[in-house]
Amino acid sequence: MANVAINSVVKRYGSHVILPNLSLDIEDGEFCVLVGPSGCGKSTLLRMIAGLESISDGTVSIDGHVVNDRLPSDRDIAMVFQDYALYPHMNVKNNLSFAMRMRGDPAAEIEKRVSYAAKVLQIEPLLERKPKALSGGQRQRVAMGRAIVREPKVFLFDEPLSNLDAKLRVEMRAEIKRLHQRLSATMIYVTHDQVEAMTLADKIVVLRAGHIEQLGTPAELYRYPATTFVASFIGSPAMNLIPARLAQAIVGLKAILPDGSQSALPVLARPGVKAEQAKAGTDVLVGLRPEDLELVAADAPDIWMTGWVDVVEPLGAEALVLVKTGPEQAQATIPLTVRSPNDCGFRPGERVGLRIDASKCALFDAGDGQAIGYA
Repeated sequence: MANVAINSVVKRYGSHVILPNLSLDIEDGEFCVLVGPSGCGKSTLLRMIAGLESISDGTVSIDGHVVNDRLPSDRDIAMVFQDYALYPHMNVKNNLSFAMRMRGDPAAEIEKRVSYAAKVLQIEPLLERKPKALSGGQRQRVAMGRAIVREPKVFLFDEPLSNLDAKLRVEMRAEIKRLHQRLSATMIYVTHDQVEAMTLADKIVVLRAGHIEQLGTPAELYRYPATTFVASFIGSPAMNLIPARLAQAIVGLKAILPDGSQSALPVLARPGVKAEQAKAGTDVLVGLRPEDLELVAADAPDIWMTGWVDVVEPLGAEALVLVKTGPEQAQATIPLTVRSPNDCGFRPGERVGLRIDASKCALFDAGDGQAIGYA
């Protein structure tokens, strides 16, 4: 396996810049997921690593060697696409062995690698079938097997699960995770689905308009989003963002909410954040994950805010409750999503109170969306 180093990479199409200046290090054996909305540059970056797109400026190195001018076949990578790209006239065994046969590898070595890949992916009974006789999940396993047979330094996945139904996506996520655990391989995976990113990655790179918005472990991005964009993109449902203004208090600070009430906020210290940003009078967004809000009776003690139940979405063991806050239902000002037990007992139109786990709230500058904190 090998590390991948992307140094000051730029991608232009004429005067249009897709990637302005991007640097990223992916460690040996790491599962790195590039995630972001359509048009953010994640697939372009993957194709540049693969050699399918030229590099306007900067360098891409694999295992310490700059590969800018190498052909895709000379980069020792294997790519898995969303459309499988299997040869329809060949059976599974021949699809798996095709690249090795074209290289003239010994028959014994081909047989060994094909047998290993088939065993790892549990497709041994399918070796004599042609792609048209396989399900979508089986075809994707064959596509991954073709990559494994090559024993590359780096595996590249370009939205490989996009064409699968919901059940198969869940199954194949587990399959890819299991594959990484068995091979300890360097894998770079592109997706727009943040659930895939959270479940698969050792490291997530959130891209926005060609820039890295934030990178870190799934847990870091979920609990400590660096911007409101990351807070909204990572997590399902997204983090609630509540407009407020900071006011001085005897201890710490308080947030003045749109209805005029004040709420004490915890003393925060976010990684990499300057403490002096959180000053009295600063317009902020208070970020709370749906599970960090609790629905209680409207007249219960220690209520943070009150509101009205708008919609209840049952999900089996739990429910998502959409709440509109404000003194009257018709004047609701802040929509919130609360993750609640399915038997919470609240109905649409019912007035409720909200408590918060203040130790888990985040603060963002309302102007530029950057996380802020204070010690």
